[in-house]
Amino acid sequence: EEQRDAMVALGLDPARAVVTGAQHKTRELQASGPEAKRRAGFPPDRPLILLATNNALAEPQRRAYVQAFCEALQDRPGVTAAVRLHPSEQPSAYARERREFPAVRIMENAEWSLDEALAAAEIVVCHNSSFGGDALAKGRLVVILDPFPAPPGFAQTLIRHAGAPRV
Repeated sequence: EEQRDAMVALGLDPARAVVTGAQHKTRELQASGPEAKRRAGFPPDRPLILLATNNALAEPQRRAYVQAFCEALQDRPGVTAAVRLHPSEQPSAYARERREFPAVRIMENAEWSLDEALAAAEIVVCHNSSFGGDALAKGRLVVILDPFPAPPGFAQTLIRHAGAPRV
């Protein structure tokens, strides 16, 4: 509805704006959480907190975002932490973070399908990313990590309408 309202505000005839949803998306996970963790080399019996990056942030902000997540979870006993990079990013861009935070695994996007990543993660951390919307639709807790002075974009919708906590 918010996207429809935005298009109407930009001049679209309201009669032409029909909310249909995203037919390619489902609410059911098409993967097993323990199996997805096992396949990726994570302990299946420990909660996984997964950060999803996005390419809407400038490179220095992306690095600061990943670093904030890694600092928060580097020494947390009893949980596993991972970063799933946006398809446009490569793990080599985060070589420094990989050295500084060896307990947090930084993964190439192609290592897991969307459903595998969401099945494996008990908590999804994101910023301005559609990954957060997918996670909520599939029943995952989503936390908005917002270390920036700029508005969080799409994440504001997740905060306002879905009650996603903002940290």
